Amino acid sequence: MKKTGDLLQDSIINEQLEIDGKIENDHREKLNENFQPQPYHELVRMWMKLLKDIWIGAEKKLIKQELCQSVLNEIFDECENPMGIALLLYKSCPDYGAQKTSSLACFVLQHLQLWLQKTKRNDELYRRLNRDMKIEAFAAGTNKHTVHLELITNIFQLKSGDMADHILHAVKNMIAKANYRDAISCATLFGLQSHFTLTELVIPCMLQDRFIAVDAFIKNERKMQEELISYFDNLIGLDKRTIDYRYEDFRRRKIMTIPTSKLQKKAIEKLVAKLVATYNFSSQEVAPNLYRFRREGALRHMAFMYFVEHGITEEGYFDYVAQALQSDLALQKYFINYLCSNGWFNDAIRWVVFFNMIDSAPRCLQPYLCTNTVLEAQADLAKIISDRASVTDVELFPGHPIKMIATLEDLEKLYPVIEEADLIGIDTEWKPLFMCTSEKVALFQVCVQQCSYLIDVITLEKVLTEEQWIRFFKALFSDSSAVKLGFDFLNDLRVLYASFPYLQPLNEMKNMVCILKLVKSLLTSNPSFLDLGCSTSPSLSNETENLSSAISSDETVHFRLTDLCQKVLGEVLDKTEQIGNWAMRPLRREQMKYAAMDGYCLLNLYDKLKIKAEREYHMDWIKHCMECDITQIKSKEEKKPKKKGAKFDDREFEQMIERVNSDLNNSPVKRKPKDLKIIVDSMMLGLGKHLRRCGIDTILAETRSYLIECAERDPNRYILTCGKAIDELRRHRSLRGTQRILSVSTTQNLSIIQQIEFVLRQFNMHLSKDDIFSRCMKCNSDSFVIAPSPVLETMYQANIGASNPFSRETYDAAKYIEKMREVRALDIPIVDAELYSGYGCNLEVSENDCSRIVAHCHNGFLDIKNCLVNALDCDMPAEVKIEKVPLQVLEKEGRFFYVCGICGTIYWDGCHIVNYNAFVEPLFAEEKQEGFE
Repeated sequence: MKKTGDLLQDSIINEQLEIDGKIENDHREKLNENFQPQPYHELVRMWMKLLKDIWIGAEKKLIKQELCQSVLNEIFDECENPMGIALLLYKSCPDYGAQKTSSLACFVLQHLQLWLQKTKRNDELYRRLNRDMKIEAFAAGTNKHTVHLELITNIFQLKSGDMADHILHAVKNMIAKANYRDAISCATLFGLQSHFTLTELVIPCMLQDRFIAVDAFIKNERKMQEELISYFDNLIGLDKRTIDYRYEDFRRRKIMTIPTSKLQKKAIEKLVAKLVATYNFSSQEVAPNLYRFRREGALRHMAFMYFVEHGITEEGYFDYVAQALQSDLALQKYFINYLCSNGWFNDAIRWVVFFNMIDSAPRCLQPYLCTNTVLEAQADLAKIISDRASVTDVELFPGHPIKMIATLEDLEKLYPVIEEADLIGIDTEWKPLFMCTSEKVALFQVCVQQCSYLIDVITLEKVLTEEQWIRFFKALFSDSSAVKLGFDFLNDLRVLYASFPYLQPLNEMKNMVCILKLVKSLLTSNPSFLDLGCSTSPSLSNETENLSSAISSDETVHFRLTDLCQKVLGEVLDKTEQIGNWAMRPLRREQMKYAAMDGYCLLNLYDKLKIKAEREYHMDWIKHCMECDITQIKSKEEKKPKKKGAKFDDREFEQMIERVNSDLNNSPVKRKPKDLKIIVDSMMLGLGKHLRRCGIDTILAETRSYLIECAERDPNRYILTCGKAIDELRRHRSLRGTQRILSVSTTQNLSIIQQIEFVLRQFNMHLSKDDIFSRCMKCNSDSFVIAPSPVLETMYQANIGASNPFSRETYDAAKYIEKMREVRALDIPIVDAELYSGYGCNLEVSENDCSRIVAHCHNGFLDIKNCLVNALDCDMPAEVKIEKVPLQVLEKEGRFFYVCGICGTIYWDGCHIVNYNAFVEPLFAEEKQEGFE
């Protein structure tokens, strides 16, 4: 009878047979030999070779794992010291240095852990586990990286008293060698926070953009969290020269990898604000500079809105500034000086009088301070203050009272109203940002046909308990059968959740209809529903209207509540009170009426839209309301799988180009892509990449600040955006009055092809085959080196294949040189136009080292060994992203590649260059690679 080990051995060989189809006798004998008595290190070497052969030989992941498990079980069962052997195998794996959990090295450890849990020798092995073995295990887990260290720690019980000093000393050595990545991982795993100061470990990691690691390290360290916020808060307001000088040594020692721009201006303010919000601190207490800068910015913006844009009432301006400056002498002086610097002296005098600062008024204001100006300021202040006196008996219109809910008793009286209502309009007003670091509710409007109720959150949050708030929200959002109406409802709920974290989940609410979504749904069903004269989903056939006229306005895609009221109700909402201080108490009469109208108008809109939809257009009203119930939207999206990597329709793209060109043939105004420069904002990045594909110089602005910076730097660049962003951009001081901002409908309403067509028609773009794919979709460069496939295949094998620890054969430079020489030289006339579409190369091979190859191709050359591309019109070479392209793509005969001379991104196609599709087929190598995974 065979032993268990022999049976297992045969099983492994038989399963190997199933994978390879057949196995040679000498290979079978080799596998047999692996289980015969051998010298210790020779055994480990042979076991490793067997595991490696299985790991790369089995195509199916499950099969190779089962085979490796069988081998490892045999090894661990038979050897005296399986934990020591496992460490040797772990370090011997070809992918030992790979920072991933799917490697063979990690698999060895994972199986050791499972084996130890099942073996009867568990107690015996752990009794024999000594400090030397633990030190060896720790060294193995930190030698290359720390990805597997937690697993090793659990297996070898490294969190023991006898290892504490050794591990602490090791982490200090890592810091001394500037290996902050591994140091903070170890310190977090072993709880060494108390042994290191903020500047020793946390700050260097932050300067290397390792916030995730830092967050894990200081997760439960409240004092260190506060110190971190304070450290970066002290950088706010410093100029570029000071920042550069302070961090010069960090950059010289290569400790700092982030650009110093991330520690300046808006970037450092955002970082501190993020830290304050993440760790739930008060910015006033731990980040005084951020608190001051935010307040100063808010005051400057409010003055701009009042004096320049006239977008806020005098009362609203006064409310905001008065509360912001309250009890802050430094801020009072700052704002008065700011007013004087802009020539707004009368207002500066008013604030000097209000805060009784006449004796300490700035010198520049002294000439304007006299008895008359002071008396005028006092009279003005007296009038404003008297108007703010508590008001009662306020009505939105005769017979519709507005009631403030500011006590628990008032709130109790609201419950029967909510229970009896059929329709409820809901809206919120927010606290000014100088009072909090994020948006919070100051007023909550609940409107029914008979009355509007204003829930005074500012007052009630001081007296209501969490349970009382929960009861109110449950009665309104969950228990009530009424239809609750909001405009852009999800935005209001987002701020409610920020203000009341204990608000019930969305799926527990019911009958929550968003008017904005409802109108869009109705327009999608019938574009003429509101007689706007434009369609949200225009057809692109020749029989339809010009796409430009169809979507030249964005009203159907983005509209405000006031626009809808004007169109449906024939009334214009007065929005002058929208911007102001909603935290000031008592509210003014005008504020109360504005707040009530915002909620009440939703009731009238709902009724009017329902009558129009059912009587005039015979629509299924209930169906549309259900589709726009925000409690249903999320679950519907979850059920509907997201389309992954939708294929760009080349034929449709070609037809669109031909259609646009045909319409422009007789036009006196034609433009070439090289004549147009564009910026797209963060919501239109996909469109931006495809505009680059059309040869248009396109900047992808991932942040609003970068977009503004690019627009200011080049006034000839047009800006593409969508939705509410267009209003915000048009209000920006540097873009006000400009005609270069264009709104494009999103992909929810238009396909990407339709978006491209809209832009091309707007600018009268006439494209030729030389324009298509003349820019890099990654970096916007128009410099490409074009090379035949053997050149890129050689580069792949020399750099990726040669470094692959599981590669079956070594890189042979001579073999690939011969393959490249089969391609025609650049100076030989084209014989076969279909072979590599006429693109050839000349080779320059070093006499001393045949692996040093330079391939001279169309528009530049490729350095094979160093993986570099140098385009003729580029000053510096770029590293080729050869690892992004699957080998099977590079091996295809006759294919040629575009290599960007600026960023090294590779594009390809397999068609002739004069064929139209040759310019449509290429896709990002990264996008294409997804199809091979």
